[in-house]
Amino acid sequence: MVLSTISGFARRENRDRTMDSICRKCYATVATAYWELDLEIAEHSHVCDPAVLQYWNSRDGPKKTNQPAMRPSPSPTK
Repeated sequence: MVLSTISGFARRENRDRTMDSICRKCYATVATAYWELDLEIAEHSHVCDPAVLQYWNSRDGPKKTNQPAMRPSPSPTK
């Protein structure tokens, strides 16, 4: 369960009451901590690994575009 989203990071609570901070750009777990301040410090100093970003950007799947989704044209009836 995602607790909150702070700027470019998602946070979730773990069973042991720690919280994870996950970068929404490279999907790395930036920190796991009991205190939000520790998460904020880690988030502030996080730099995405360029190789990881390249991996996520090169995967097949939906790409973000500025174009509206195209609907299939209806098939002609006989």
